[in-house]
Amino acid sequence: DLTVINRRLIKAKQGITRVTNAIGSRLIDYNLLIPREIQIYSKSGRSILQALVEGIKNPVEAVNRATYYSENLHIPDRKKKYQRLVEALTALPDITVHVRQLFNSLMNEANYFQNQCLIYQNWISELLQNLSISYDDGRVLTGTDIVKLLKTIPGVGTRFGEILISEASLDIEKRFGHAQALESFAGFDPSKTYSADKIRSTKSKKGNKFIHSTTIQIAQSILQHGKKDK
Repeated sequence: DLTVINRRLIKAKQGITRVTNAIGSRLIDYNLLIPREIQIYSKSGRSILQALVEGIKNPVEAVNRATYYSENLHIPDRKKKYQRLVEALTALPDITVHVRQLFNSLMNEANYFQNQCLIYQNWISELLQNLSISYDDGRVLTGTDIVKLLKTIPGVGTRFGEILISEASLDIEKRFGHAQALESFAGFDPSKTYSADKIRSTKSKKGNKFIHSTTIQIAQSILQHGKKDK
């Protein structure tokens, strides 16, 4: 079932976030102050963490594992971050075996969730491809086609399309009939409290939390990019 698989994917992604935050906290605890702009569980971050787990004590040797930086020192920005990473790992020689084992355990947990994400994502892709909707003009669109159409909306990505279809249905028009019904389903149809003919407060009704939260993220992203463009 598409809805079930999609929610499992969301939980797996939340698992990665939780473990990544735990790794970040532990790095700070042991004075391994990796710069914020370098994501802990990016390819470079994982390479450095793996070096730590393997017992490498030389900061330069550990950072050299992050080839995105170490093999591109001719690029000023990457060279600067490479140097910052080396400085951030000056406490590496003091890391005990126990701490290395702790990081190894956290990495294994993150890898588990990451593998789960890949499995669920593949299932979702297959299910969307097998779903289809026929229109009066003779067109037949699969779930994958609908996602592509949704992506033409500014700020909308693949995940929103997958979430919308899995939570609301492929044939949204047939299920909801009009836009206001979909707004209400997603929790964007606020109820109003009146007093003396004046609106005192507005509260969004409870709706589908998955569509609701993803839509808010899209809106925030659009606003942020809009500010940057200005």
